[in-house]
Amino acid sequence: MTTSTALQPHQQMGSFLTGMETRMAEVMPDILTPKALINIVLKCAGDVPKLYACSDKSLALSVMVLAETGLKPGATMGHAYLIPRGNECTVLIGYKGLVELARRNGVHVRAEVVYQKEIDDGAFSATVEPPTLEHSFLPLELADKADKHLALAYAIAVLPGGHRVQTILDRGDIDARRKRSAASGNGPWGTDFAAMARKSAIRALLNGGLVPMSGAMAAALGSEPDIAPLVADPKPRRPNADLMELLDESAAQEAEYVEPDADAPKAEPVA
Repeated sequence: MTTSTALQPHQQMGSFLTGMETRMAEVMPDILTPKALINIVLKCAGDVPKLYACSDKSLALSVMVLAETGLKPGATMGHAYLIPRGNECTVLIGYKGLVELARRNGVHVRAEVVYQKEIDDGAFSATVEPPTLEHSFLPLELADKADKHLALAYAIAVLPGGHRVQTILDRGDIDARRKRSAASGNGPWGTDFAAMARKSAIRALLNGGLVPMSGAMAAALGSEPDIAPLVADPKPRRPNADLMELLDESAAQEAEYVEPDADAPKAEPVA
């Protein structure tokens, strides 16, 4: 944020975001209001003060992605996160956020990971054609669920008509996606490997061309660099030309998770 000696950082950010309310309203679904999103963003900045140092342009881009998707950032719901990288604000869509966007589009998605012991003991089996998948519950010792023993991740989508599609990523696929990440050795890949593996499977499923894609889903997937969503409409409607320009300029990278600073001053909500 461009700082002012007359205003505290959260006041400066609140004023900047308030000036974006009209643009937010043009793209935002009915489940969220611009003022509510502004208050949530300010709370995120209070938890992660480095967000105050981010550029206006990168903050605007990230907030507009949240506005179009209708996802609330923060660890409480795990739908999306605002991540400061230097002076750039990036938005990271969590796997729960992708599941939520699919649900709003009438598509029920679930994703799981499979550990090597589950395969060895016959608790998991799958075929590619016809697509079938069986995953039975198997109690595992904590050691058997170490990241190094994670063998694959899968995602299943049930479409509005009842048709089912699935994607399975083996460990090589998962590691290849991790290596393409800007935070491949740390951040969420280091602290929440299983969750990131699930997210990779969901992204591969939604990007496969068999799941109907809403504008919000396309915006969410397009906010990260190694995805080029396949949308049924090659020229999806964007109600805000400025947002489209911002999205076209996006170079948002898979970002490291930043732990909230418990001692940081909390942001004041917008009236």
